[in-house]
Amino acid sequence: MKENGGDNMSSPEIKHFQRKKIQNVQKM
Repeated sequence: MKENGGDNMSSPEIKHFQRKKIQNVQKM
């Protein structure tokens, strides 16, 4: 999950993108 580095993690857009990514993984 930390592909972009820890600094970008604080960005809300990154969090939204990660959450979306997780949902796609769960669908599989």
